[in-house]
Amino acid sequence: MDSRAARAGGALAVLSALLVTGCPVDERPLQPLPIFWLPSDDAGQGGDGEAGNPNPFEAGKHGGGKGGTGAKGGSGGTGGSAAGGAGSSNAGNGGIAGIAGNTGGMGGKPAPGCEDLDSDGVPDCQETLVKNGSFDTNVADWIADEVIQQSWAQADANDQLESGSITVKNTTIEEANGYTVSGTQQCVNIVETGAYHFVSELFIAEGQGEGNAGVNLWFWNLPDCQGAIIDTGSQFAGKLGVWQLVYANPVTPMGARSVAVRLVAAKPFRSPEFTASFDNILFVQD
Repeated sequence: MDSRAARAGGALAVLSALLVTGCPVDERPLQPLPIFWLPSDDAGQGGDGEAGNPNPFEAGKHGGGKGGTGAKGGSGGTGGSAAGGAGSSNAGNGGIAGIAGNTGGMGGKPAPGCEDLDSDGVPDCQETLVKNGSFDTNVADWIADEVIQQSWAQADANDQLESGSITVKNTTIEEANGYTVSGTQQCVNIVETGAYHFVSELFIAEGQGEGNAGVNLWFWNLPDCQGAIIDTGSQFAGKLGVWQLVYANPVTPMGARSVAVRLVAAKPFRSPEFTASFDNILFVQD
């Protein structure tokens, strides 16, 4: 099972690279399917590239500044509750208002390593559709592409000693133009034309050269990521040296029955290896 999934991941990585460089995958006529994205935390960084030649390092069409981050809610006492402060709306042109502050749980904080990134009052680990999204002790349930070195790290996005994060290193180096986009994935069965949202915390270390990281979604026409890929969508962020949010609101295309949720690192083919870390993966239906 794991080897089959790994081969599928490798195939996805190759297909991703072909799509990013603008190379045709096959000659079958496909109708464009709607995938709607919120711009990422970094002013549309790596958003909508030009059709046929997307570039994850160029700003997308959304543009705009970074929205403010809301204050974190206080801890609820026994049987009590505490609401987080509202995020500021200091968004730039086309940017997004700040995210509302986290909400303290009823009767206390969520379990260590279980955040509430979408501020809906429900700990993410209790509602996310992916398994092992907070990486408390390992990277189980995440299947890396063949070119990816995947590992667990003690470093946690919120400095939780009881939790950690996943690190993915894109090791592809080739004498070729364009970009390589590879990562680790997990398959989730979905509802056709359903509205979902994805949020993750992402860290990119400084001093690596040109690169970027984010989420890469591959929509399949059969459950369990079988059959054919009928559409894809990506959202990247590129700040260095800080934990940042990367988020998207996809509407699943007609005919989709499952999606490969991929945590990816992108870089030019000729550039050195590129590493990114992810934590607190939330993928849930609205």
